[in-house]
Amino acid sequence: MDINCLQDILTNRSGNSPNKNLFHLEEGIWKAYTPPGLIKLADHVSSYLMAKDCIVGDRIGILSIAGSPLWLAVDLGILQIGCITVPVHEGLSSSEYEYIEKDAGLKLVFIDFKALSFEPTLNSELVHFYQGGDPNPEWATWPLNPQLPELKTKCKKMDSNRLATIIYTSGSTGNPKGVMLSHHNIISNINNTLSLLPLRAGHSVLSYLPVSHIFERMVVYAYLVSGVCIYFVDTPKEAFQNIMIIRPHFFTAVPRILETVYESLIEQVQGLNFLNKKIARWAMREAKKFGHDIPKSFLYPIKMILLRMLVFRKWRNALGGRLKGVLVGAAAMNPEISRTFSAAGIKIREGYGMTETSPVISFNRFEHKNNQFGTVGLPIPNTSVEIRKPTEEGEGEIWVKGHGVMMGYWQNDLLTKEVIQNGWFNTGDVGKFMAKRFLKITDRKKNIFKTSSGKYVYPSRIEQLLSNSFFVDQCMVIGFQKPYIAAIIVPEFGRLEKWCTQNQIHWTAPTYMVHNPKILQLFEDEIVKINVLLKSYEEIKKFNLVSDIWSGSTGELSGTQKLRRAYLMKKYEKEIKAFYEL
Repeated sequence: MDINCLQDILTNRSGNSPNKNLFHLEEGIWKAYTPPGLIKLADHVSSYLMAKDCIVGDRIGILSIAGSPLWLAVDLGILQIGCITVPVHEGLSSSEYEYIEKDAGLKLVFIDFKALSFEPTLNSELVHFYQGGDPNPEWATWPLNPQLPELKTKCKKMDSNRLATIIYTSGSTGNPKGVMLSHHNIISNINNTLSLLPLRAGHSVLSYLPVSHIFERMVVYAYLVSGVCIYFVDTPKEAFQNIMIIRPHFFTAVPRILETVYESLIEQVQGLNFLNKKIARWAMREAKKFGHDIPKSFLYPIKMILLRMLVFRKWRNALGGRLKGVLVGAAAMNPEISRTFSAAGIKIREGYGMTETSPVISFNRFEHKNNQFGTVGLPIPNTSVEIRKPTEEGEGEIWVKGHGVMMGYWQNDLLTKEVIQNGWFNTGDVGKFMAKRFLKITDRKKNIFKTSSGKYVYPSRIEQLLSNSFFVDQCMVIGFQKPYIAAIIVPEFGRLEKWCTQNQIHWTAPTYMVHNPKILQLFEDEIVKINVLLKSYEEIKKFNLVSDIWSGSTGELSGTQKLRRAYLMKKYEKEIKAFYEL
């Protein structure tokens, strides 16, 4: 891809695949947009900003719950006149919105109508752009500025290492950090990943993850470059309701979405007749052995052929029948689920990245020999990964070097110098290489703690095992300087209610059900199964069920849906204290 700046992507797409449309589901109706049409809309955005006296270097916010063709038009309209896009995530606290606005110095904010339900109080001018709401937003018909062609040409020739976007990441403590990414940062990440994805011109792809995060935003840029038809929907629910219409060849996901699909398959098995239930359970057992890293009998390939005919073909057809791959990021994926779908011919590939690296660092390839379940795969081309300060087991700090490494943190030179040294970025994660080449993430360095007996515990691993339970929605492991491990657990109340119905347990409100003795016994049994997989000092000795769902808007989760441990520790201070009382 020979382009200098991000806005060239749409121009390049318009020249090479002008008739490959972008689609967006707007109030139940598919609306088509063409690349030339989006270029015109981007020009109206630019002209509108110029009329508002926006100049090169001004920061312009976009607040939207999902991606859409119009999101792209606004984004590229901002970029093509040298302004800087600042996407703002849904679900932040009011104080975080206020901080980002002030820190970035936003001149104005584009906001979609679906964001009105969580529209924060901002001092910046708010500009509403159509996403199923007003069909004639002010900017869409703004007179084109005669100086626009000259400014676009000037900006196109600027150094590609100039700032393109500031993306704020919410940590577990403190204010959000503004990650500065250049045009070159993101373009290099596209170049280094695109040829490794199963994308071909004419394919159909599905996009439903928020483009305010760099993962889906970079992927959507890659979609534009590759000449595929892009179908945008606003939620995962809409995505799977329309899967038979879209029949995608590829999409990206976060683990929780695939876990939900997997759990629905398990529920469907329960409703089958005796023979079909037996076959389906056999298929799921055999699927968990899939992958070159697990020894199998010589009969395994024959079993797979039979099971694909009897069971797995139906799974593929239920997802449109054309799916060639799913790339998973943002959190750890249960390898059993990845194996199961991949055995069915639906290739699930886990990857790893950060906002600070634009974002992809590594991912499992779609060729069988370059994939290892339970890891985040191979580093992408032109990206180096080092494990520093390794233990005897080879675990250590993960450092990354490459063209995707950010310019730094906005207005925070001190923190930038802490994390970037001689071009190497300290990810803050701990991991190791498996089979000398596949990267495996163990935990965040700051999350690892010692028990009072001096044993190091990796909480994310235990939390992942807990989350694999059919009845666990969210959880946090505790044990820093304590004699044993305990856990705060948010049950999966939908499944728990069904279980209660099946076991003739009267269901009331979740607030009361978390204290029900039979439910507590159910979770005791679940934890016994999990403890078998843990070392003795990692075993969960006590737990507490809570009824409130954790989210970003209520403070328990960051903008990227990671646990805010300090906040949770304070929120459940009373329950945690009770774990260790004599």
